[in-house]
Amino acid sequence: RMVTLVRDITWRKRMEDELRQSEAVARTLLHIPSTVMMLLDVQARFIEVNETMTKRFCRTREEMIGMCLWDILPPHVAELRKGYFAQAVSTAEMVRWEDERQGIWNDNSFIPIADECGRIVQVIGFAIDITSGKRAEILLMESEKRYRQIFETCAAGILVADIESRRLTYANPAMCALLGYTLRGLQRKGLSDIHPKESFEDIIKHFEEIARGNTATAHAIPCQHKDGSLIYADITGTKMIIDGRAYNVGFFTDRTER
Repeated sequence: RMVTLVRDITWRKRMEDELRQSEAVARTLLHIPSTVMMLLDVQARFIEVNETMTKRFCRTREEMIGMCLWDILPPHVAELRKGYFAQAVSTAEMVRWEDERQGIWNDNSFIPIADECGRIVQVIGFAIDITSGKRAEILLMESEKRYRQIFETCAAGILVADIESRRLTYANPAMCALLGYTLRGLQRKGLSDIHPKESFEDIIKHFEEIARGNTATAHAIPCQHKDGSLIYADITGTKMIIDGRAYNVGFFTDRTER
């Protein structure tokens, strides 16, 4: 008798092909300029590094191959990265984070590579320099903070209304004090709730003129206080696009005493 055994290894061949393709992709990525790239084994030893990596750490490629990543990083940085590395190996999923070191911001990732049995055998690591973008982001946040401070401390009342719905969306503290509402209370109101009915037609004409893009000032416009009393304000309005939506912004100066 002759017994012939045929074993289906299609899945294994596919896995091998995918692994080879992943390694090829990894080695191709290593040549991306201005980005720190490395190929590591599961003990975080260097299998391959790119030129940007060697320049960053002032070492040659030959010196780095076989070294452990944790040995060339400051201890506090190494401890943090060990956690991300362990997470990538244990979950078999990419781990990504941002950090700053010596004034340089990086977008970092560890990407695990598995063998035909699904075991993680290598990890691609890279760090993209995002310092310029981070600096711009920080400057924008500081600028927003300054403008918000101006907005919040401005003596004139500032009221923002959605053009399409005519709902009130935001007001500064001076505006809340002028009408006697909290910010949340004003945000529940519409344009018709803060002006008397008999003058509302003229208010709408003024509102629509501003919505067409014309900056305009109206004098002694009656406004309805929360307690029902009337106050009068000079209102200068302008149209603004905020987060892709059109709003009218009104600057109110109390003229009731006059």
